[in-house]
Amino acid sequence: MKVNFAHKTIGSFDYEFTRDVSTQVIELLRKFGGKEASLADVSLLERAHVIRGRYSRPPTRTPSTDDERTVKMRPVKVSIDVPHPREQVYDFLDVIANHEPFTDHMMRSWEYSGPDRGVGSKARVKVDVGGGRTDLVEIETIAAERPARIVEQNMSAGGRRVANGTYALEELASGRTRVTFEYAWQRAPRIERLLAPLVRGVMRRRVERAMERLAEQLAGLPRCDLTASASHLEA
Repeated sequence: MKVNFAHKTIGSFDYEFTRDVSTQVIELLRKFGGKEASLADVSLLERAHVIRGRYSRPPTRTPSTDDERTVKMRPVKVSIDVPHPREQVYDFLDVIANHEPFTDHMMRSWEYSGPDRGVGSKARVKVDVGGGRTDLVEIETIAAERPARIVEQNMSAGGRRVANGTYALEELASGRTRVTFEYAWQRAPRIERLLAPLVRGVMRRRVERAMERLAEQLAGLPRCDLTASASHLEA
């Protein structure tokens, strides 16, 4: 059974259900739908203009060898300009513990291992996935090219989801810096690939908020302190 979703934020897309439609709609919205996911049933969701369903027989498809190792999801990319020199912004982002204050709206219970900064620095965090459930995410810096680029790899969903998060720093006039963050899926569970527009929309909103909070963090620090580690790492 195929359902056409008309999400009020990201537009229309199709999803083919293999079991009870109402149960899966609610389950998926709890995982990806944000505030609307608290609604109790499909009829309420329809009245709230979150979704509408059009039901038809799924088209005949040939067997596919597609699995979680083949990702066809476009990356999410968000940029923000900050009034700090590129080298200082890089040195701030290079310390993995400095990421916690501007991402703790989506990632919490941070634990650190490895070096404080640079390649090999690691963090383990928890992410809410809806329904009172959390997912464990392992983050590791896998590339660091001062002052231009930092690449982090994160693994979650028991290894079924792997993605790279890249910070690219561009020098602007008057000593400003453009920070561009790209989240690129390398591997993803099949259901997330089927719901790619919805998953990307949720991720974009989270990344946009993180970039806004990064700018706030940098604005609140004297320039001479931008290279300092997070306070709980200081001796």
